[in-house]
Amino acid sequence: MEKTTEENLYGLGCELVEDDERNFGYHNIAVGGVIDLPDEFEVETPHTYQGSIDSCVGQAVAGAKSTQENDPKSPRFLWSLCKRAQKYKGWGTNVPLALKMLQKIGVPKLSTISEDPKLPRETYMRVSDNSAQSVYDEAAEAKSDSYWYVYSKNLQLVKQALFTEKIPLVTTMMWYKEYNQPIDGFLPRPKNEAAGHGFRFVGWKKIGDRYRWKFKNSFREEWGVEKGCFYIWEDELNSIYNIGTFFITVDIPKEEASIMDKYAGELIKNADDAKVFFVQGRDIVWIQSEDTFNFGKNKMWGDWNDILTVPEELKETKKLSLNSAS
Repeated sequence: MEKTTEENLYGLGCELVEDDERNFGYHNIAVGGVIDLPDEFEVETPHTYQGSIDSCVGQAVAGAKSTQENDPKSPRFLWSLCKRAQKYKGWGTNVPLALKMLQKIGVPKLSTISEDPKLPRETYMRVSDNSAQSVYDEAAEAKSDSYWYVYSKNLQLVKQALFTEKIPLVTTMMWYKEYNQPIDGFLPRPKNEAAGHGFRFVGWKKIGDRYRWKFKNSFREEWGVEKGCFYIWEDELNSIYNIGTFFITVDIPKEEASIMDKYAGELIKNADDAKVFFVQGRDIVWIQSEDTFNFGKNKMWGDWNDILTVPEELKETKKLSLNSAS
């Protein structure tokens, strides 16, 4: 893997990892299935700059969290936590690890741990070792409750997640040397492989009969277009650029997220009044009769004769309230 230098201004540093089925899938909490989306949508997110440091994942995840909290957070501290977990070995880190650190420890304000990518890498990397307890206390106030993945093959759901949550999604792909010089904001075709890279998905715009996706990078503001952004056509994301899995942080407590993931897609019955419901994302859909059920079988519902009595753990979950289901 090539390590870029300060001369060309581009630090990369993303480990591309295999998908882990233990991560929660956003399809299990997507509201109401497929929804109509506008032809143009964008989420504002702060620019971050990594210089030649291999901190792109920290920049992307902290940048997304900054948008969620409406308060700039420290990419350097978050990336440092990841490197410490990796025993300071290797080049860069991976997105799931950064999200786990965000969930376990959190991230302080940018004003508390500022960015300075001109520092020696060793100094930049070990900031979490040298931070006072007050920094960790502040970081804990911005912990994420949970994070969810969206496979890149389901581009409609990726857009739906951005539109619904109003939080950038973090993704990765191999970054080729040609990409360092976008043409009118668009990445050239890939040729010479460089390294893995992480960045944020922030919006889309329909142009003619195609959708142009917009991504926020962590290079200089002068790079690309619109203060460090670049474009890829939606129909080329998988066919040409091989975009990776998308991740998003959502404020659903870990315990509730686990319960929702456990019962997603199940038919359940309320023991009090025998009403039957279908667990669909954050909604519980009331199925009024077996005829209604049969009409909806194309939605991959289970067997009408195999209905669960509503588990107490599901009934008590704040995000899934049977009282609002009817």
